[in-house]
Amino acid sequence: MRYLDGELSGKDLQDFEKSLAESPAMMTELDNLRLAKLAVEHYGLKQQVGSVHKQMMAEFNDEVAKTSRPKLFSLMRVSMRVAAALLTALVLFGGYQYVVVSSSKLLPAGNYELSVTRGEAAVSPIEKYYQDKDYNKVISEYQKSRSADNELLLLAGISYYKTGQAGRAIPEFKKITGNTATDNYRDDAEYYLALSYLGINEPANAKIWLEKIYKDKDHLYHDKVTWWTMLRLKMLIAKNPGK
Repeated sequence: MRYLDGELSGKDLQDFEKSLAESPAMMTELDNLRLAKLAVEHYGLKQQVGSVHKQMMAEFNDEVAKTSRPKLFSLMRVSMRVAAALLTALVLFGGYQYVVVSSSKLLPAGNYELSVTRGEAAVSPIEKYYQDKDYNKVISEYQKSRSADNELLLLAGISYYKTGQAGRAIPEFKKITGNTATDNYRDDAEYYLALSYLGINEPANAKIWLEKIYKDKDHLYHDKVTWWTMLRLKMLIAKNPGK
């Protein structure tokens, strides 16, 4: 539950994600907990909508029973009540989403996987540390390096992000997005750059990159950024003006 609530960080987060990757049963349990948590969050809203629906149907049945009234008049009154009920449900749902939306819950954190096909002997120490989810060692090795290609910049940026240092991750991702010589890892950098801006609660800056991903159907992360994501992002920006 602490993981679902975004309360894990540092070594606790690394250890949990490592266990999660190694245990399909744990992954299944996490999915079940996530569904249960979502159901609980929506329970209150559903109760309110259900109450409105019950009242609407009672009034509808009452109108049908009163056959002495003109049918057209009855139909208009029922239709107006249906419209009012739908509007009430929409307002309640929108208000609920406005209250609960947050930077940490807007997008899935992502789990970038290395595609290493050169053989174990050719894997660099940083790549090995990253595969083992030892993000602190990735950062340590990166800081010792004298030069870095886009892959190394990406691994360093993600490691900063995974260890709760989203602010330090941003410059690394920007080096990739600003590299006009190659497009390697650009899509990955753009997505994690948006995540990092959300990580420091700057949704307006995240919006720049999320809009780009949303509009580009060929982007590697296009399916992670939906119209619902963009709508909730606008709610988040409204809650955090100037950020």
